[in-house]
Amino acid sequence: MRKRNPFHKYFPSAKHRLSFHPAFLILVFSVLLTGCSGLLSKKVGSMASDSGEFTFEQHEIDTGSAKHQTILTGFFLGGDFAELAVVSIDENDNRHLHIYAFNDSVWELRLDATLRPEVLFVDVVNIGGRDRLITYEHGHLNWFDPESAAERMLVELTTNYKATDDGGIPHIDITHDVNGDGLNDLVVPDIDGFWIATQLGNGSFTHPIKLGPPDPFLDKIALDDSRSYREVGINALTALWYLSRLHQMDYDLDGRSDLVFWNADHFDVYLQDAHGTFSTVVETFTVDIPFDTDGAYAIAFDFKGENMFSLIFGFRENTKRRVLRGFQDLNGDGVADLLIHSLQGRSLGKQRSVYEVHLGAPSPDGTVFAQDANMTIKPRGTAGGLLPWGYSSQWLEDFDGDGEIDILFKDVQTGFVGMSRAMFGKSISVIAPTT
Repeated sequence: MRKRNPFHKYFPSAKHRLSFHPAFLILVFSVLLTGCSGLLSKKVGSMASDSGEFTFEQHEIDTGSAKHQTILTGFFLGGDFAELAVVSIDENDNRHLHIYAFNDSVWELRLDATLRPEVLFVDVVNIGGRDRLITYEHGHLNWFDPESAAERMLVELTTNYKATDDGGIPHIDITHDVNGDGLNDLVVPDIDGFWIATQLGNGSFTHPIKLGPPDPFLDKIALDDSRSYREVGINALTALWYLSRLHQMDYDLDGRSDLVFWNADHFDVYLQDAHGTFSTVVETFTVDIPFDTDGAYAIAFDFKGENMFSLIFGFRENTKRRVLRGFQDLNGDGVADLLIHSLQGRSLGKQRSVYEVHLGAPSPDGTVFAQDANMTIKPRGTAGGLLPWGYSSQWLEDFDGDGEIDILFKDVQTGFVGMSRAMFGKSISVIAPTT
């Protein structure tokens, strides 16, 4: 069963707002939550078609005041409607879990529990058809059992996670279907590779194995930070940078998705076997396609020592970087294609994008890619230079269900007017063209 709750929400520290408001209030739209369930999506669809009108219901949930709160959604209690899980830290640094459920047109508190003081971050995983809150503390991942209100061991592993200064418990997305069997697997980034544990049909997980090369920028310093990337470690912000280095494609064309990593001057491939696990013996391949780095986050390490004002507003020389975007079958021939993302501009937040598609083809050794671009895409608008959590995003999905990949570009306007609107008007302008 695939992860049914793509609308996880992470709320950063609300200290300043809490000083003016006695409670942290969340506005919940019931349509959003019911959309998490395939069954309920069908019900909502039929209701909308019958009435010819689609409306939202607004509900208000008082989650109380706290130093930090993280909100996640999931079917934790086995009901038909998704519940809200609120992970909070109070003024005495105690960690609490509150689960709210929808009942008789109102949201009510259904579970009040205390989490272990060692918990560092949380996520949601679907195990055996049931959503479970998972918590990480140094040495292992746990899952929270709502029946006993206790945390239970899931897998043993240790990653170089370092909490940020706000001291909160963030949501870090470490659950992904890496082998294509429809089950949530665990993908935990570390500075020297990735911990991979695949879920079995009985709801248990394989013993975690570490795959992939170390991050190439561990001893570099990003922007105006005084610490190296190794010293910063993995946190709620950098986890997305690390995860952007993991790629998937069916390299040997056996119908199974393999794990691929860029390693200095070549690609490392870990082939998937018939049991849904991955070989620890690495295979390699090269491409005749020039690019500067894997992951747009690497641009941050090119700007060490530069003036932040100049970086943001573009009072500097024009630069261009070619970044590996990843692999995806864009022409529907069953073979993965390679996508290069070029970023060019003076401002870190306003860079022109060009996407190059190099079509893949079968070869005796696996997959090869065309040296010259077979397709070029030039989206309107500008991109943030620190993807994947910058001011732009791209989705490559079949949005209209016609069997062909569509591309959605979302670009936040980061110029003076756009940033002023965000800071003072509390709104942003977004351009979202599709191809």
